Amino acid sequence: SGTNGDFSGDVTIDGNLTVNGTTTTLDTNLTEVDKVEVAANNSTVGVAITQSGTGDIINLFDGNTEVLTVTDGGKVGIGTDDPGRVLTIRNAEPRIRLIDDDTGSFSEVYTDNTGHLYLNADAGQSNGGSRILFNVDGSEKVRITSDGKVGINDNNPANQLVVKAPGGSGHTAAAV
Repeated sequence: SGTNGDFSGDVTIDGNLTVNGTTTTLDTNLTEVDKVEVAANNSTVGVAITQSGTGDIINLFDGNTEVLTVTDGGKVGIGTDDPGRVLTIRNAEPRIRLIDDDTGSFSEVYTDNTGHLYLNADAGQSNGGSRILFNVDGSEKVRITSDGKVGINDNNPANQLVVKAPGGSGHTAAAV
């Protein structure tokens, strides 16, 4: 059993602090903290942040450099505090790496300082026969094979460029 109470001024606690209750409200700046850890062992959300105002939802810093931002409205900025799209990545070498857990193979999407777009299939060169596929409405329309052959409506191009009529008629419109 306990009583309600308000504290004013500084309070120092040596040892652990346990707070039991449905709602705990903290309005403070944490300084010189080694880490903040939330351990949840239940079926509810471990951490929920609700921003009712117009400020950013999250700002993460590495020293004095802001490295991740989630703005009011939900835009995510990595390397920028002013994301122009739902996801904006700003870096001297901005890359998105997609890794398969089963094999460790990965592909990347990135740009360079001239604005070129790169799609890099099997960037780690861990698998032979990699390819880039373009699917539209659930079916493959274009394939670029590991040996540089391009198939349009053909998933196994025999020549450098094969263009087949759509719909699987089997007729080759062009082969180079």
